[in-house]
Amino acid sequence: MKLWEIKAQSLKLMFADSELEFSEDEFAEGSVYDNSNTREKLIRMEDSIRRGIDLYYVYVGVPILTAEFQLMTENVDGGIKYINKISVANKIDFGEPLKIEVFNYIERNGELVLYPIIDTVSFVYNPLAKEIWFYDNDFTRFEDRVVFRIWYKMKKLNIPPDANEMEFDLDSIYIPEGVQRMLPYFVKGEVYEEDEPVFARQARDEYIRYLISLPKHYSRVQTKVKRSKVFR
Repeated sequence: MKLWEIKAQSLKLMFADSELEFSEDEFAEGSVYDNSNTREKLIRMEDSIRRGIDLYYVYVGVPILTAEFQLMTENVDGGIKYINKISVANKIDFGEPLKIEVFNYIERNGELVLYPIIDTVSFVYNPLAKEIWFYDNDFTRFEDRVVFRIWYKMKKLNIPPDANEMEFDLDSIYIPEGVQRMLPYFVKGEVYEEDEPVFARQARDEYIRYLISLPKHYSRVQTKVKRSKVFR
């Protein structure tokens, strides 16, 4: 759902007895902000949505994702030198590495295919530089033929301060569709509290009950992996 849709659904919950539409055009043109009743709610709404997302992480945790990387390189005397580490700086959703599997490109039936060579490799993670270093294995001899599949805990993402409400989609920060549909209940629970405290509390409780019902983001990967060393 787009950010404006979350806001529109929140207003519909708060003004269920009114004939207001809260359409996409009203948000795009800004007319919904011209109404003094809705403007008062809207100016507090985005921070409320962020707190609702924070609660999702508290109750459910963060997803475990995978991505593939290759070794870092540097230019030395006009040539490429491979370095025995990986940069994850370009992965904006990268939180913490949990497990690394190592693959090597080999030729099979005239095609290059990935062949697993190590199921779990030891590593050191530097969260400041967002780099992963290998200390038990030297992979530089493989050059660009080695691929690392990293299982990682996702960073807790939320709505950025400069988000465009007409364009920003909560799918882009991996918020599940069901949670997106329920977020307006949490927003009503906070923004509508001064108007109807009982109904507001009921709406917030409904959102909390939904979060509690969701399966937690635990992964078997975590139980199989040796604890990585983390640079401090």
